[in-house]
Amino acid sequence: MMGNVILISVKVDGVETRSLAMDLNVQTSMELLAQSHAQYELVDVEAGVAPDRVRLERVGNDLRISLEDRVGQITIRDYYNEQGLDVVGVAEDGQLYSYIPGSGELSEYLPNLADGTGYFHVLGQYDAASAAVAVTGFNPAFLSAGLLGAGGGGGGGSSPTPTTTDSGGSNVSPAGGSDITSPDIPWIRSFADIDGDGNVEIVGTAEAGSTLSIDAPDGKTFTAVVDASGDFNIELTGVTAVTGTYTAIATDLAGNESELTTRSVTDLTAPQAPSITDVSDDDGDGKPEVSGTAEPGDTVTIKTPDGKTFTTVADSS
Repeated sequence: MMGNVILISVKVDGVETRSLAMDLNVQTSMELLAQSHAQYELVDVEAGVAPDRVRLERVGNDLRISLEDRVGQITIRDYYNEQGLDVVGVAEDGQLYSYIPGSGELSEYLPNLADGTGYFHVLGQYDAASAAVAVTGFNPAFLSAGLLGAGGGGGGGSSPTPTTTDSGGSNVSPAGGSDITSPDIPWIRSFADIDGDGNVEIVGTAEAGSTLSIDAPDGKTFTAVVDASGDFNIELTGVTAVTGTYTAIATDLAGNESELTTRSVTDLTAPQAPSITDVSDDDGDGKPEVSGTAEPGDTVTIKTPDGKTFTTVADSS
């Protein structure tokens, strides 16, 4: 589970040119404009290292970065109109790595993404020579620079070739043209009654075109086909026990199944609206204090007229 604040640091030739923080308690999206030859380094501030897994998606010439276990999204505008860009992070070993697709599929590498496609990526070493064969003109400087681990790994990494094992224990190669690659693990982003009809919708992402199957806590099973953007929205009609553990699995057109993912839901009831009872400078320091009430333990966000945002936690009263 990630912390509440994600920092994105923009570095050009190793020099930081910009740094922005996204507080996931109060903000679900952030946008910034691409810079040529920039590295975009992600940091989970609480953990002190990069998020383990992110979803990278190309939308037109923009890059969309989604955070796996939180509702949060970073958009880098015109990413694919610039040269020599990369998304990186520091792993627990202290080294800086690029985000690469766990499948090893060349088409899923960041510079090779086709419009409307997105995949989960993890930190790892990037072999420019191996991936170059699939590049069709996106970010040639990224490849010619020979980036391997975004400067953290040195030489010797390679893009993994996906294999599977048949009943006899031998590895089966994908060279014959058959698809043996498992789909990405589905990501359940949120549970909410979006349209107010009394039924909760599950919203998330999975491999585009795959069939998603979700088992609810009361035993009901729901299926849906993931759209071309990798998004799904399933309404849980008639579920009697909404809270509990949900499981989801994606199956692609070739019949390959993803790993099973689970999500526990304990509370789907929105808190009562907070009330502001007083705004005054009681201590005379020139800074007004806002007083009010909210449900105990709730995180309360106050936005001031000049656009500043402040958060606090309501006490036990």
